[in-house]
This record gives sequence, C-alpha cells and structure tokens, in this order.
Amino acid sequence: MPEKVTKEEKLVELAIAKAKEVKDYIIGLNDPDADTVMGEEVKVKRPKAEKASEEDTDPIGPSDLKKAPPIPNPKNVEYSNDGLSEREVKDLFEEVIDPKIKQKLSKEPEARSIHIPLKELEMSKKVAIKWGKHFYTKKMGYGSVGSVSGILYIMFQDD
Repeated sequence: MPEKVTKEEKLVELAIAKAKEVKDYIIGLNDPDADTVMGEEVKVKRPKAEKASEEDTDPIGPSDLKKAPPIPNPKNVEYSNDGLSEREVKDLFEEVIDPKIKQKLSKEPEARSIHIPLKELEMSKKVAIKWGKHFYTKKMGYGSVGSVSGILYIMFQDD
C-alpha cells in the first residue's frame, strides 16, 4: 500500500531530485559518450602572409616628409660667450656693463643697482653670475651680484 505523503514532503523530494540532476549536469555525468558524437575532422586552410612592400607600410607619405630637424631644448642652449677666457670676459664687461654703470650713476647718483639683460651679454645665467661676482664684488668692491628673470643685477652697495 502506498504511503501517504504531504504536499510539503513531496515538494522537498522534488527539489532534492532536481538538485541532484543539476549537480550531475554541472559535474558532467550526463555528457554523451565520445563515440556517440558524430563529427568529422576538418583541416582549416589559412592564407599565407603576404610580404608588404615599403610603399604599403608608410601611412603618412614619403619617408622624407616624416624626418623633421631636431628641436633644440631651450634649457640646454649654448651661449656664444660662455666659453670666453677671463681677459675676454673682462673686455666684454668693460664694453657692455661699465658704460651702463657710469650712465646710471651720472643720471641717478643715489642709484643702488644696475640691471643688464643676459641677452646683451650672450651668457647663461650661471656664467654671468660667476664672472660678475669675480669682477664686481671681489675686485671692485660692489655689493652682491645675481640674476632674476634673464637679467643680471649688480648692487652698488651692501645693505
């Protein structure tokens, strides 16, 4: 005689059966045998690589158009007067700076400094400061020498 089963028990039984079926499917127990699968081997033909000519590989145009002249780095610019000897620098300063000092002091006797653009000296900031200190502070007794925004300044007196 069949046993009586409640609705809830039947639902649990069906859920367990379905879970076992899904588990078998995931694991692969229900996979068909390799013998039963019908199929044939197909050899794939791949096209051979074509050799590209130089003309085909140049997307921009002729190769001479792609070559541009080198662009100089403004930080590494060589100044024409950076390699001068001490005598040549002294002559340059006597020619460029000394007349400006005399002119400034004649117009303004209480002037405290003179400003000379580094472009007029054609020197880098570092070299101009080095030689300015050498000639104007050590040898002539002026105040400080420095550079700000491409301008060499020489202070006439120390504060």
